[in-house]
Amino acid sequence: MEMLDAVMIAEDINEANEKTQLEAWQYLVDTGLAWQLQGWFGREATKLLKQGVIKPARRNVDDNYPRQEPPDVVNLFQSEWRK
Repeated sequence: MEMLDAVMIAEDINEANEKTQLEAWQYLVDTGLAWQLQGWFGREATKLLKQGVIKPARRNVDDNYPRQEPPDVVNLFQSEWRK
């Protein structure tokens, strides 16, 4: 999957079935783009990770975009719940 395709699918600009939508989100997480794009992408990726429908970054799937680790999702949610 290409970066632009993943972004367009994630934003529901390009139609896709649920499997392809999840593949797009997994791509954005794997490449670290979910944490580099506008905040909505990171928040949505975090929700999907928390729900277990996508997995934490597996590998760097695109050498043109160095993978960045997401924030510590578990601790982030724990601290938010305590507020």
